[in-house]
Amino acid sequence: MSQLIATVHSVAEFLEWASETKRNTKHVLYRGQRLPWPMLPSLCRIGASSTLLEREKALLTGFKCEAERCLHIVPKNDWDWLVVAQHHGLPTRLLDWTSDPKIALWFALEKVRETQGSEPVVWQLCPDAQDFVEDQGKERPFRGTRTKLFETTFNIPRVRAQQGYFSLSKHDDKWKNGFVALEQNRHLRNALQGVRVAPTKVEVMLSQLESEGLVQDLIYPPSLDAIAQIVKNRVMQGITT
Repeated sequence: MSQLIATVHSVAEFLEWASETKRNTKHVLYRGQRLPWPMLPSLCRIGASSTLLEREKALLTGFKCEAERCLHIVPKNDWDWLVVAQHHGLPTRLLDWTSDPKIALWFALEKVRETQGSEPVVWQLCPDAQDFVEDQGKERPFRGTRTKLFETTFNIPRVRAQQGYFSLSKHDDKWKNGFVALEQNRHLRNALQGVRVAPTKVEVMLSQLESEGLVQDLIYPPSLDAIAQIVKNRVMQGITT
């Protein structure tokens, strides 16, 4: 059964834990959370489970219709559409993961300065080959028989910067909110373990990550509009000083 197995007190201690994986697996993924919430997708928070699938279809269909005119390149399948939607705030059945433990730690710590009562945790997932989507061209995200993981082929700067992977939860009417939390998923729970971050060490650890370059603009690359404004301000300030 998956569990939070320890508490770490430094970045070095955290990285030591992350490197001690005993499972023989090709991929090791991480997820940082400000609190030890159940690992459930945002879609399960939009209403009663009886209307969940209807709302999900309406959300994604509406997003596709409106977003297509704003994209230089349009996704060719629903796997990539879901990733684009997820990273622009649409409720989906996806959970975000990263292959970089430091990025996961940053996500666990980033909002602690502005939010009281945080209890940061980082989860480590060591999935087997059968836990991944084999062929996104043939498989459909809403027809699978179990929760699976995948890596998008769509070029999204934010996902690339975060070294992102995704788990796609299987809908199940037997569960109150329509989905089973990943830590209770019978296929994946034994591949999952996590650590807590000592609250008294959060500030020091976050400052260390920032000193190593893990800052907001790296994890969330700014838009071209924002970059243009930054460059303009920098150059104009140089001219006037």
